[in-house]
Amino acid sequence: MAALVLCLIGLLAVVVVPKLRHRVTTTVRTWIAQGWSVIRTLTVRRVVWLMGGNLMDEVLFALTFALFCSAFSQPVPIPTLLVINVVTSLFAGLMPVPGGIGVSEAALVAGLTAAGVPSGPAFAIVITYRLATFYLPPIWGAVAYRWLERNRYL
Repeated sequence: MAALVLCLIGLLAVVVVPKLRHRVTTTVRTWIAQGWSVIRTLTVRRVVWLMGGNLMDEVLFALTFALFCSAFSQPVPIPTLLVINVVTSLFAGLMPVPGGIGVSEAALVAGLTAAGVPSGPAFAIVITYRLATFYLPPIWGAVAYRWLERNRYL
């Protein structure tokens, strides 16, 4: 309710204050122009690459999730893991938490337990999965970045 009241107050301020209204309309017009320029450059090939890349990303994360489930002797069908992963990504993206930290883990554990995995192994699977796919990659990414800078590739 409070968020609705704040939105209405902000909308009223934009309508009433000419300087603020000009700034907002200029920004919105810029966003619309940029959006149309992106849409005009889209071709069928680019859309297929975009959608195919996104699909492959989700499938590879589901396969990785399946490997961790198998490592803990808790086999879960890959289509189930794909649904769990996609729903978790959507849910974590809606939460105002950077990187979905905590939210993703809780949603993945909930998804695995709903798929029939006991809660103890589900927690262990999710923690190791997130460790391998989210928390550790920045470490070796930073090492690679420093090496590239030191050798003047960047």
